[in-house]
Amino acid sequence: MRRAQTMALLLLVLIALPIRGQTIKPEEPNNEQKLVNKLAEVGVLREWPQEPDGFKGVRFGATKNEAGAIVSFPRSVCNPYDNKACRLDIDGGGFTITALFIFLPSSHKMLKAFRKPEASDGAFRSVIATFPSERYGDVKEMLIVKYGQPHNTQQSKVQSRMGATFDQEELDWVGKRAHVTLSRYGSTVAEGIFAVSATDIADPDERKMEDAKKTALQ
Repeated sequence: MRRAQTMALLLLVLIALPIRGQTIKPEEPNNEQKLVNKLAEVGVLREWPQEPDGFKGVRFGATKNEAGAIVSFPRSVCNPYDNKACRLDIDGGGFTITALFIFLPSSHKMLKAFRKPEASDGAFRSVIATFPSERYGDVKEMLIVKYGQPHNTQQSKVQSRMGATFDQEELDWVGKRAHVTLSRYGSTVAEGIFAVSATDIADPDERKMEDAKKTALQ
């Protein structure tokens, strides 16, 4: 499922970040959330006028060099081992949003719709950002202003290893070419997390063209 893919990527990237606070254990998604994920998989999606085509001016499919010319990554904040992530600290207005720009080979299925030529330094696929969980309300307001009202909101409880219970909230925006998620708590109760990602859902016009080719001579 789309959320499962996104969260798997989050876990892989966030192991490189400092861990603060307590580790929390999220509950299983409810039936409504599973339905939203399924709709995303099959492409049955509502219109989304504010659907993003990237983040901070960097369009999905951009190479690392193209992205760096827009957001000016300091050399020291790009992962020197796998060349797949660059860190950018964003001023949220009194607090810091730490964003990781994730680059994958442009032949990756997540980037098919963007038709970017193969690039040795990868192509921009997703941004994963963490922020102090006490500023969740501020980040939520920012994302709603930017992307509109969420398509799905899920309320749940999360529990730390020490047994303390916290009120979790997760928001989803799901489009044909992008998926945005926001959670009050991420891997710890000290940090919230959001992601803006390219999806692997084909462009509707491209699907129509492919269907026309199949039936043209029938």
